[in-house]
Amino acid sequence: MQTATRTPEAAASTAVAVQKEPPTTDVAASAAVAEVPRPAAVAATDVAAKAPVPPVSAAAALHVASKAKSTVIACAIPKVHPVKEPQPPGTDVVDEKSVRRAAALRIKFRRAGGLVRIPVEQVGFHPANRDGQPPNGSRCAVLFKDILEVGFDAEEADNGGIVVEARPGSAVLHDFNKKACDGDSLHVPVVAGTIAYGSLSHSHVHQCLRNIRGGGVCDVPEVSELGKFSLAKLKSVDPAFGRAAETGLLWDVLSYAIEDEEPEGCAIIQSAMNSKNSMFLMRHEMQALAALLDYTYASAVAERALSLEAARRKLKVTCPEFAKDKDFLELYRYVIDLGSGNAGFLPDLRAFHERFVDPKLRRIHLSVFAIMNLFPVGMPYLKVAGIKYAYACDAKFVRHGFCEALTAKVVRDVLSKPALTAMAVDAEELLDFFHRGCWPAVAGTITSDANRVKFMSNIDKDVFGIVAGSLPEASRRPMLLDACGRAYLRMRQLFPEVPFRSFPHALPTTAEAATECITKLSPKMITYVDGKPVNQQDAIVVGNALEVFDWASHMETAEVTNHMTAESARSAIICALATLRQHTSCSRDDVHVLRGGAQKSVRVVAARRLSKDELIIAPLVRQPSQLMKQCTQGWAPEVTVRRGDGETDTMFMCVAAAIPQRNATAIVRTVEEWDAAESAVAENKKARFCDHDWKATHFMWPFWVVRRSVSDAGTNCKLQMVTVNAIHTGSEKTILPEAVVNAYDVTFPVMVNTKDVDKGDELVCHWPAAPAPKRAPPTYKVATWSSQAKRAKTKVST
Repeated sequence: MQTATRTPEAAASTAVAVQKEPPTTDVAASAAVAEVPRPAAVAATDVAAKAPVPPVSAAAALHVASKAKSTVIACAIPKVHPVKEPQPPGTDVVDEKSVRRAAALRIKFRRAGGLVRIPVEQVGFHPANRDGQPPNGSRCAVLFKDILEVGFDAEEADNGGIVVEARPGSAVLHDFNKKACDGDSLHVPVVAGTIAYGSLSHSHVHQCLRNIRGGGVCDVPEVSELGKFSLAKLKSVDPAFGRAAETGLLWDVLSYAIEDEEPEGCAIIQSAMNSKNSMFLMRHEMQALAALLDYTYASAVAERALSLEAARRKLKVTCPEFAKDKDFLELYRYVIDLGSGNAGFLPDLRAFHERFVDPKLRRIHLSVFAIMNLFPVGMPYLKVAGIKYAYACDAKFVRHGFCEALTAKVVRDVLSKPALTAMAVDAEELLDFFHRGCWPAVAGTITSDANRVKFMSNIDKDVFGIVAGSLPEASRRPMLLDACGRAYLRMRQLFPEVPFRSFPHALPTTAEAATECITKLSPKMITYVDGKPVNQQDAIVVGNALEVFDWASHMETAEVTNHMTAESARSAIICALATLRQHTSCSRDDVHVLRGGAQKSVRVVAARRLSKDELIIAPLVRQPSQLMKQCTQGWAPEVTVRRGDGETDTMFMCVAAAIPQRNATAIVRTVEEWDAAESAVAENKKARFCDHDWKATHFMWPFWVVRRSVSDAGTNCKLQMVTVNAIHTGSEKTILPEAVVNAYDVTFPVMVNTKDVDKGDELVCHWPAAPAPKRAPPTYKVATWSSQAKRAKTKVST
């Protein structure tokens, strides 16, 4: 029987990088969790909130009650089934070792043919993996850096991969991945029609491979280009990692029949495979909430009563540590009070967590849900906003990965004081106004779901921060109305074409004059002073905004002209080198490049007898980027470009030969065999041996392979400067004036043999090296214990 093995997330990363906590002024930059003091114990037989219930609007209470479709009554836990009573279908979980049962399920539903290497574009994450909580984008970015630091282990990555094939004709797997990836800027979008398998393991490391293959966002300079993943650079840094992204991983393919015959099968397999990754990809509270959400929603759809013990057993399959938690009942009640899956409160919370919370940096204990349960059932938006506020707290409240910004005392104070209670009711009504009254009107616009979650989550956490904050009681309500009024105006500015409902309170006084005609902020003028852009202060303008760009001044700045001049010089050099190559002699009939034999090093030898000054080798470059204005290599040849206006640019050729490796299956040939092959080519024109693995990245021009010597003794070649002239002029005299002309004089060294060279003799070039650049003398500072402490503190903070 096959047993589960370590997944590559745990194998490839042996250390977890310590990240600096980001600021939390915006939910897009937050990711947190902390242990909150436990409120007074709540008996299992009476879980109603002990705090006095403030009066709430009838509309809010009716809204929550209408969303709870299951057989439970709002604000109460459903009746617990006795242990000996028969359980509803689909809730039984066999008490068996999960790894053994997972192995049995894999054998039963395995597709014939063994392991299959599947392209990364065709594999997504299965909805049953981690209870439907997709990989977090920021966590995948951190995991990529961890793997890149310790090295990618291809053998471990190809071991233990399990996927379930998509059901024919079903778009559930595709839609699930598209919704999860398209809203996360760190994930590459899903191409329609490509997802054919759903993974039950390797989900995070495979999403890293998808991001690499799709050219996703990357901030690692060594493997990125223009802020995107570069597969070519990654293959040069870590060939195994790049090859995995290019070819995909090995997967054990299971039939989609497992979803019909064993409804819990996918959850059992993924739990067994992911249970060993808790060090790097731990199970978090939002995964436990998602599991309870699925259970309560399925029970409501089937119109069967809920069972606390059945829910606990359901959660024990995928998140056993949360099923045993002392506050499991509080999490269960939180899900029930918010209407399970029919209402939009919990899906909104999950979307916030998925996009903006990194579980490796921030988590919350289940006791935080107990604190939110102190709010009455008629305040669902405050219940959700409180969780968002807990995650997005300031970094100083995060200790050991858990947030300590929210306490039960704060909520009890709000519910016990009449003034604060009335303010909490206003806050709930305002959140209901934004979530149900305003934002659905934006559904038809081009804004993405991620922008909606970000905008509304900022409102939620700001409103809760005012309600449960430390401001004086008298100033909280004015601050609440002012913050919500400004958010309303900002929403109208973002979507001026959407007819939003009127704000239920007075708008901020500073914006009353602009409420009649809300327009976008527009700059007065963009000007340039001494080559630097200077923008005027933004102002709100009424009517049609007109911007005037001073483009002519910008195009004359050094940032533009210097770049164009440098690129034109590089182009002139490339054209000159190409011209010289066409009219000089250097082919395989002139020289051979050898490795091995009597000498182990790579060398260039004459393929025939060469008379003096007969061999001319131009210094070709592979790409213009190898021509640099500054260079510290003493061997780099110098090139000068003189333009028609008299200006001169000096550049250096920073090139090194890229030599291919011999094929692993190539036959080792002797010198006699090569001589025989040369004779066969000369007589019968047969193909030569090709024992090397040539790729587009290789560059083996003899100029860069010839052995160099700083002394003239023992050499048979030298560098000689030549000049190639190029003239640019126009032919269409009717359009272009006759003055359209420019000239380039490109001077660079070529390699010429200074004496007769017999066949088989090695070429050695007299190549004087430029003096190495002088380094600045070292400076020394007196170090004390205080300066060392400050330096260590600075390193930790960065």
